[in-house]
Amino acid sequence: MIKKIELVNYMSHTHTVLEPAAGLTVICGPNNCGKSAVVSAVETLCFNAPGDYMVRHGADSASVTIETDDDHVLAWRRKKGVVSYVIDAREVHRVQRSVPEDLHDHLRLPKVTSERGEFDVHLGKQKEPIFLIDSESGAAAFFSTADDSERLIAIQKLHRQRVRDHQTIQKKLAGEIEKLDVELIALAPVTMVEPEIDAIEREHAELIRDVEQQQALTLLIGKLEMQVARVEHVSAQLRTLTPLEQPPVLRDERPLAAIIARFDKSKESVARLKAERGALSSLATTPQFVATESLAEMVKRLESLEAQRAGWSERVEAFVPLASPPELEDPAPLVVLVERMSEAHRAARIAVARAAAVEALRPAFEPVDSTPLELLVKRLAIAEHARAKVLVDLQEVAAELKENRSRTEAWVQDNPLCPTCGAPVSAERLLSAEAHSHA
Repeated sequence: MIKKIELVNYMSHTHTVLEPAAGLTVICGPNNCGKSAVVSAVETLCFNAPGDYMVRHGADSASVTIETDDDHVLAWRRKKGVVSYVIDAREVHRVQRSVPEDLHDHLRLPKVTSERGEFDVHLGKQKEPIFLIDSESGAAAFFSTADDSERLIAIQKLHRQRVRDHQTIQKKLAGEIEKLDVELIALAPVTMVEPEIDAIEREHAELIRDVEQQQALTLLIGKLEMQVARVEHVSAQLRTLTPLEQPPVLRDERPLAAIIARFDKSKESVARLKAERGALSSLATTPQFVATESLAEMVKRLESLEAQRAGWSERVEAFVPLASPPELEDPAPLVVLVERMSEAHRAARIAVARAAAVEALRPAFEPVDSTPLELLVKRLAIAEHARAKVLVDLQEVAAELKENRSRTEAWVQDNPLCPTCGAPVSAERLLSAEAHSHA
């Protein structure tokens, strides 16, 4: 059953809302007031009538909306020549001469098909109602053979029964009105005592005001007594607190909080160092190295002296095979030669002295097999590589621990209580070595 019809810019209706009552609804009014437009609007919604005659002059759109008693809302809209439907908030577009398939499943006003064709039994024109039928029309043939004729007869019987019921109710109400008129006539003398009743009511109202004032005074007295008692109580507290000394001044707790924070960081650092020590404890101890700076300097000095000795030895050997100098007539070259020999002799003595000094030196140490040292260097390189790998693993473990801590804190924020026992949960307790226990 239709519960509500709403027309917006449809023909002569700017915005009209009709809410049919239960049973038969009759729309009446003068000519050209829009009665037929209501039927046309329902017909447009049911069958998507073609044309744009229904859009009100000066408007660019029109709509017809019907609500049923089973809470369905069906709407037809036309805007700028485009028609669309809305069925229970679901929009249906691109409809031309057709209607949505489920429209009449909710509206229940489809056309009826018979042997003589398809016609509408729910809606009719003003001058061609479906009830004015003759023997030659398709509606007459349909109603003569279809089951809807029995429904129409049943509707007529129901209407007659409702008319009889309302007539009975009308007679009953008329009888009650007659009884009330008799009672009113019998109670007419009561008007004579109205002044006395008014005086009594005024006196009653004054008494009520006096009682209310008395009750208000009683409440005020009670509040005053409560205030007096409160003043006495506060005075007793003041007398008790007067001899007391001033409370001590509280120190600033922020330094203590900073110390606690530093202590927590120290605990974290100690735990991290313990973990690093545990990871490095399995590594072998690196060998002790001997300082080689003095030995390297001595080797350099020996190499330098050896080079000098070899040079002087070559010079001495070069002078040995020399023959005696020939006699020269001119002594000047001899003098020069003597001077040169003297210089060579001095140089030879210096070389001999240096050679003696070199021979007095301790012989160079014998070369030692460097294979164990090479193996030790390789082991040291392997240990250094293992140490670097352990440090990388420690960094990865620290990053994973940080990520797990963030995830644990996020989980604790979402689950502040233990899902098993209901006790408060903290991220520090979950990440510590202690297990989550219950009292």
